[in-house]
Amino acid sequence: MVTMNSSARIYWLVLSLVYGLSLSVIGLGQGVWLWVFPVAALVFITIHAYVNGQIVSGANCGFPTATPGVGLLAMVGGAAAILLRNSTITYWAVPVLSAIGFAAMFWFLTKHGTFYQHRSD
Repeated sequence: MVTMNSSARIYWLVLSLVYGLSLSVIGLGQGVWLWVFPVAALVFITIHAYVNGQIVSGANCGFPTATPGVGLLAMVGGAAAILLRNSTITYWAVPVLSAIGFAAMFWFLTKHGTFYQHRSD
């Protein structure tokens, strides 16, 4: 079993929280929030990855990932949030979906995510 350090755990926790919040905004957001939040989330995720040393250059250029599973999980959650918009169960189902999405994403990322460790030279 692979042990995970606290930096990796916190990194995945923050990304999972952004995903859970994204599901809430998709399902409950109105007006300008549907345009502002995705841009803000992308900027935040990029800065978060940079600060945590996850944007690497060289042979392994790019962001750490857990694809294709993380993409599939994100698409299913997003599609469910869209389907729940403006339904009679929106106000309780979307928060439940967000909590489940957060927990599932955190579990998946901690199991299958790639986290670049810093070498101290």
